[in-house]
Amino acid sequence: PGQVFTINPRDTFDLEILTNPPVISDVVRNPGVPTSSDNVTVSATIVDNVSVASATLHYSVDWNPFQQVPMSANQDTFSAVIPAQNDGSFVRYFIEATDNVGDTSTLPGDTSQASGSVFFYVVRDAGLTIMDVQYTHGYASDASGYEGYEVTLQGVVMTDSTDEFGDFWIQDAAAPWSGIWVNNSPNAHVKGDLVSVTGTVEENFTVTRINNVTQTSVVTAGVGEYPPVDVTTGEVTTGGANAEAYEGVLIRLQNLTVTDPFPDGWPGFGEFVVDDGSGGVRIDDFFDAFDGQSSDTTYHQGDHIEFIRGFGYFSFGNAKVIPRDSMDVGTVTDIVDDTPLLPEDFVLEQNFPNPFNPSTDIRYSVPFAGEYRLEIYNVLGQKVRVLTDGYQAAGIHQVKWDGRDDAGQIVTSGIYFYRLIGKNVNLTRKMILLK
Repeated sequence: PGQVFTINPRDTFDLEILTNPPVISDVVRNPGVPTSSDNVTVSATIVDNVSVASATLHYSVDWNPFQQVPMSANQDTFSAVIPAQNDGSFVRYFIEATDNVGDTSTLPGDTSQASGSVFFYVVRDAGLTIMDVQYTHGYASDASGYEGYEVTLQGVVMTDSTDEFGDFWIQDAAAPWSGIWVNNSPNAHVKGDLVSVTGTVEENFTVTRINNVTQTSVVTAGVGEYPPVDVTTGEVTTGGANAEAYEGVLIRLQNLTVTDPFPDGWPGFGEFVVDDGSGGVRIDDFFDAFDGQSSDTTYHQGDHIEFIRGFGYFSFGNAKVIPRDSMDVGTVTDIVDDTPLLPEDFVLEQNFPNPFNPSTDIRYSVPFAGEYRLEIYNVLGQKVRVLTDGYQAAGIHQVKWDGRDDAGQIVTSGIYFYRLIGKNVNLTRKMILLK
């Protein structure tokens, strides 16, 4: 009594599988982007440890009950046809297979809206919209119905190479589900241009994007960017009601408080948390032009931020907002402690804003009083400006650089380095002057 006896097989050869359901994989439709004149052939690989007795394609048009079509076999490949549907029709489908002993499986395994998914497409004669690719139609799964298929989309360019080199974001409306990330484009484009993009839909760690871009072209130049959509932090935070809907869409958060400068601990991964009172959401320095803005104590606990613009994004289990550059961040009001603590270490913070024009602020901390010098250098290693040089008390200091050299001349655009030098300290950071 009280003892538990177990049987422990030596290896898999000690197991005899009497029955298991068919395994369904490699589901493909042809064509991948149907029009109203297209019959759609759906095929799949189906295998079983003995034999597959039958396979059925279930499909539904515009939320009507599912219809069943027997699938014909060619060795392990089974196929059936969904007849052509009217322009604008929404078509869902999944596959069911039964083996010789009556065991049954489906793909997807869970086809319920609440917790599962189905395969789907929208019939379009005039071409897909971004919403057709992004919208999940109320299903729990956030995967696109066009994952793995080549599509052509039109949208207004919302970022350019000054924000992120090689990638850009497009939108075809200032609305949910209406923006998408274009990855590794062979061509750069200008913000505000209406462009056409052809590439393959990919789920990059659950973020839908266009990859393997084969063609981009300008449809109409200078139509103008879409304005940001005003949302609350709570609706776009992890698990928020609209976090998925605003993926890839330019949104704006307002009247914010920094509630956690380092949600992943010091020194963090370039993220901080803001809250407008509806629930905190992470801000991430994804874009090249915003890189470093948040990772090195630029924003402090309790700081008030007028607004933040950025695109809805998701990574490492969290929904986030990714600003393009410092212009997407409104006025920041520091909350000053009447009894500030002295810093424990030397810290040279990232300048703000960065990139900048015409001036930028540099903040640094020294844990004890002494002689310190803050200098600016160009990429050739030539000294451009000495901002401070002399005795300074222990504490946090802030200096403004107006973009001029020691002779008072305005310097050219480009990359510059600023260095804090003193006893036991020699720290350097990079900044960009962009005119």
